Amino acid sequence: MTPEQIEQLYDLAKEREEKALLQVKQARLFVSQHKQQLEALYHYRKEYMDEFNQKQQRGGTLNVGHYQSYHQFLHQIDQAIVKQQDAMPQVEQHLKQALDIWQALHQKCKAFEMLADKQRDAQFLQDEHYEQTLQDEFVTLQYQSRRSKKR
Repeated sequence: MTPEQIEQLYDLAKEREEKALLQVKQARLFVSQHKQQLEALYHYRKEYMDEFNQKQQRGGTLNVGHYQSYHQFLHQIDQAIVKQQDAMPQVEQHLKQALDIWQALHQKCKAFEMLADKQRDAQFLQDEHYEQTLQDEFVTLQYQSRRSKKR
């Protein structure tokens, strides 16, 4: 493979890696938002229950309709919490998959980097060897030229 081909492959791999990293960031943000929504639901449920308990402690009377609507609303909050909890493994799995893809692409980029480095090192050694050969030939020619002049 030529250095240009390796460079093209590296550029493509790097572009894919960057896109995958963006997917990881988006997945992390989604997980974070999902957790925040769940925490907000827990907090909202607690506030609603605390408010209801305070009304009862102050001796407030609740008619049956108000009591039923309270329980119905609490049930809706609980259902929303369950939905958020049920969705959490999927959200986290999506993040794991995004991370796995990014890691694979990152490894591929590293492999192309190593290949390019090896190729540069090999080219450097070849150039050094060629230069040394030229110098040896030059010295040999000078030596032969001096020798032939002495005769």
